[in-house]
Amino acid sequence: MRVDDYGAFGSDQPPILPVIAKKFGERLAEKRKILQSKRKRNRDQFS
Repeated sequence: MRVDDYGAFGSDQPPILPVIAKKFGERLAEKRKILQSKRKRNRDQFS
């Protein structure tokens, strides 16, 4: 257990918030990639 992984949390507390934040960020990144690829496809069709 490294302290810097969990920030203010002690090693005896489960690092729930960082895990949720990480998963949420990954999901947002995936959605952004999907949106960008859709926009690119639309642009290619119109040009």
